[in-house]
Amino acid sequence: MPEEEQDDRLVKFCVYCGSKVDADEVYCPNCGKLVIKEPSKLKDSIGHQKTTPKPREIPARKCANCGSLIRSPILKQCPVCGNELEEAPPIEMLDDSRTSGFIFTEDRLEPEEERIISRTKWNIREGTSVFTTSILVYITTMLMLTLFFLPEQNIFGIILSQLPEIFIGIYPLWYISTNNHSLEKLGLKSSKRSVLIAGVVGIIGGVGLIFFEYLSELLIELMLNLGLRDLFDLSSLMTTSFLIQNADLIWFIILAIMVSLSAISSEILFRGTLHNALKERFGTSLKNKAVVILIIALTYSGLYAILAFPVGVVLLPSYFLLSVILGTLYEVGNRNLMCSIIASVIYNLSILMIIWLIL
Repeated sequence: MPEEEQDDRLVKFCVYCGSKVDADEVYCPNCGKLVIKEPSKLKDSIGHQKTTPKPREIPARKCANCGSLIRSPILKQCPVCGNELEEAPPIEMLDDSRTSGFIFTEDRLEPEEERIISRTKWNIREGTSVFTTSILVYITTMLMLTLFFLPEQNIFGIILSQLPEIFIGIYPLWYISTNNHSLEKLGLKSSKRSVLIAGVVGIIGGVGLIFFEYLSELLIELMLNLGLRDLFDLSSLMTTSFLIQNADLIWFIILAIMVSLSAISSEILFRGTLHNALKERFGTSLKNKAVVILIIALTYSGLYAILAFPVGVVLLPSYFLLSVILGTLYEVGNRNLMCSIIASVIYNLSILMIIWLIL
């Protein structure tokens, strides 16, 4: 009998119970389990031994909150409950055949990248969720002011009307803080070079926006001449300007502070949150940057037109162009949120000063 045939008939041992198993046995005669051949005994077509590469074992991490086992080595938070996971242990071997990239959620597969929560970057799902919640905070605050405080047509009522816009920037900050994320996620960069560029671009942009106000007035006049003057009661615009002009200095200072906080909050939400989330979704090419800026401008002006109806309808073109300019400044300033914040604050304070001193 040839030597190779004798080797095949040698007695082997069950890997489960250790009992002796002949080479031609399929099941262990002792425990009844399926006999598993050792990969090292496999031979290729030319008779040489070949070994099967050991697949990469991805250590599972157990979520401390819901108990889910997470095997993805790149997820930072549990995709089920959102709880922060411990650091993934090192992976011993690479397996090039692994082609994951998807997570099964309820009844469908979703791209893994849309569930990854980073400390420094938004994903589209996370960013839109924070944005939507902030808008709900705005609407809730506005309704509470209307129902309970009923602000009258005076300077105090104008000051209170700034609260909803101030609150829309609080939730993104709270979200970043409670999840121990970096402020860079909002585009707040603290390096000296970034701060210097943001300051220069922001000041130049803010001064440029003052001249934009003349174009804005022309657009408003055009909208009124198109028939909006007859359709809507826009007397509140004139009343607001009159109250600001006749406000005492202390009330004017308080209003200036509130307007500045409103501008900061608005930039945190629209540029720091939504703009950055859409940028991660669409990419950073010049064309995609323009698409993101236009989407933000349409969202901003559209929401203002609805929530500040009917005045918002008249100011819609002005707010659309304002958002386009601020989005462009944000990109020019190397996506540092301080850039658009500085420009927006300068613009809003300048308009307030013009109304108080000149009009």
